[in-house]
Amino acid sequence: MVKRASAMDEIMKILPTLTKAERRKLLAELCNDPDLLEDLHDIATLLERAGEPSRPYDEFVRELQAEGKL
Repeated sequence: MVKRASAMDEIMKILPTLTKAERRKLLAELCNDPDLLEDLHDIATLLERAGEPSRPYDEFVRELQAEGKL
């Protein structure tokens, strides 16, 4: 993850200096990266679910154990 954050920092630094055609090419290449697309999907899911109720992990594990699922 640190490596990707570093690469993203570099992209953000050079992005304003690129021509429109260079930006389009860069974005097209990024959109073809399956790992990046998966990460973006994960982030979007987290943002969508930010308002949903949550509960402690330990509580969830105890429930699964009580149901015999763990």
